[in-house]
Amino acid sequence: MKFAPLIRGWRSLDIDIHVSLKDIPPQSAESAEELDKNEIEVPSYPEIEEIVGDFHADLEREVPERGLDARTKREILILHNLIRANITPVAADMNFMEWDKELEDIAQVYADQCIMDHGKPPNTSYSRGSFGQSLFFSKDISAQRAIRIWYQEKDDFIFKENSCRPGKQCFEYAQMIQGMTNRMGCGKAKCGKGYLTVCHYNPPLYVFHQFYITGKPCSQCSNGNGGWCVSNLCVSKEQCERNSKLCKSAKCNLLCRNCGALNTTSCKCTCADGWDSLDCSRSCENAHVRCGVKPGYSESSCSVAGELCRKFCGLCSPFEEGREDRHVCCEGKKCEPGHVLLTRDCECQTLCPGPSCDKPDP
Repeated sequence: MKFAPLIRGWRSLDIDIHVSLKDIPPQSAESAEELDKNEIEVPSYPEIEEIVGDFHADLEREVPERGLDARTKREILILHNLIRANITPVAADMNFMEWDKELEDIAQVYADQCIMDHGKPPNTSYSRGSFGQSLFFSKDISAQRAIRIWYQEKDDFIFKENSCRPGKQCFEYAQMIQGMTNRMGCGKAKCGKGYLTVCHYNPPLYVFHQFYITGKPCSQCSNGNGGWCVSNLCVSKEQCERNSKLCKSAKCNLLCRNCGALNTTSCKCTCADGWDSLDCSRSCENAHVRCGVKPGYSESSCSVAGELCRKFCGLCSPFEEGREDRHVCCEGKKCEPGHVLLTRDCECQTLCPGPSCDKPDP
């Protein structure tokens, strides 16, 4: 099965995207559909064709014009997790995504407005704070089509630069594959001659941060959850409590680096002095220059700025000469970022997969 050649209909229209979609004249919508069929060719992506083929074997099934039925929600969620699990370069901190009814409800309220512009519906709030938003307008009633179009943006996504190719759009794809994101919900509404699909994500896309960390799958999951892994995706304690069936298949594949010791019960590493992160592959350092200085982050800021000031806040143990109770590796030798110690000879080697290596593990 090959994906049909598709583009976003609304981007093909010579209109202000801030106007209501209900106001688009029928001939414009029809012209957009012709462009959908003929203007560009979209490459086939084998890694998701099989599951998309299964989902769309029955294309004649009835779906509601407003909102999403249970099957569509499941398909959208599985497609997101499949794409995230098979990302390249491989991700070390990619979270398992869950459906969030609250995000779905807010997305549906926004879709009902039929406004093709990013924003927040009035008189709504989200209990977890902010959220990201992706929009898609098409004459196709299938909301799954939005996911396929957003996935195609990966060809215009430059991972090492955290940006899109000049003149291209790729931030819907970036939102789909942001490592820290773990919740989503979508809505759909009939708007004039087409349908508007709205998807919301939490945490939202942070465009000035690295979208995900490269490395061995689940080796850089959130420290509080350990390295429990389901199909290359990090799963949290809360997710396991809500879905015990999911976590029955979770595995601890964590490999502790730099003389770290693995606790198989918690799937966490106890790092040697001077090393940090879930798999002990990073130096115990502060990530911000204002840790412990004025003006900057004081000890009272550690509850909110701990991840920026891990060394200052005591979240990792620095190497200190002369300490008798220290847990050291290779007499405290350090490596450059992206490198780890080979404990047999205390030489530094490039960590693969990782930020300094494009090759898979040997």
